[in-house]
Amino acid sequence: MRRYGALASVLVFLCGGAFGASGSGPVKCLMVGTGPHGEAVMDDVLRDIKENYPSVAITVTENLEDLRLENFKQYDVFLPIQIKAENGQPPDFAKEGILVFLKGGGGLVVTHFAVSN
Repeated sequence: MRRYGALASVLVFLCGGAFGASGSGPVKCLMVGTGPHGEAVMDDVLRDIKENYPSVAITVTENLEDLRLENFKQYDVFLPIQIKAENGQPPDFAKEGILVFLKGGGGLVVTHFAVSN
């Protein structure tokens, strides 16, 4: 189970980063999508984070409604993995929610999962 510990550690470090210094509970991270290929490894990584890294709480969603500003107010960090939107264009409310969240000091973690054969 711990074979994905390195990936979990990286996500915890990136999501926790500077936000973890406050000591007021876990850093709350909104993760959108789990990966473009539905990799089962992310389930293992997220389970590992939940069980072993109490300083970070990651909420995973694929619901575009969760990108509304009202929802973002619950989180410290935004981690977009894959935003599934019609024609690749998120609705205006989602774009606005992300923009206002970031302008207000919310954290952003950007990753790239490369896959090759």
